[in-house]
Amino acid sequence: MSPDYTALCLAGLCLAGLLLFVAQFRVVREYQRLVVFRIGRFVGARGPGLVMVLPLFDRGVRVDLRETTMPLRGVRLASQDGTTVKADLAVSYRITEAAKSVLAASDPVRSLEARAVAGLRSLVEGSSYADLLIRQGWMATELRSQLQEIVAGWGIEVTSLDIQDIRKG
Repeated sequence: MSPDYTALCLAGLCLAGLLLFVAQFRVVREYQRLVVFRIGRFVGARGPGLVMVLPLFDRGVRVDLRETTMPLRGVRLASQDGTTVKADLAVSYRITEAAKSVLAASDPVRSLEARAVAGLRSLVEGSSYADLLIRQGWMATELRSQLQEIVAGWGIEVTSLDIQDIRKG
């Protein structure tokens, strides 16, 4: 083997080692957490700041802890008196425990959306159209408490729920 080839191989190994060393550091912002899995097993939630993960062995899932509002527009429902109703609502939530939100539900945001629609459907089916217009505030409070019970085990807190509009559809 020639000396030039040996030096080139050594330089390539050093470069690969340097790249692996740099690749193990991740910057996690103040409003995020990094849920780390090592060879498929849960290791923990890390951050904020500079976080070390082992390349090739660790996988990190970023979780945003900021409050988010999810609008649900034009949800079609049927009231107790047979009237077809469309409802618009907004659900505000925030993730309180990053690890639970990743481990407990495969897609917690879509699950929250589905539970909100199902809960609203059950409330609307038990009331007439006139009652819906009168009891809109009570329904929002009741739906928020129902959702909070369900998603508390997912590491999510429902901060507010507003039924913005109920109209014949």
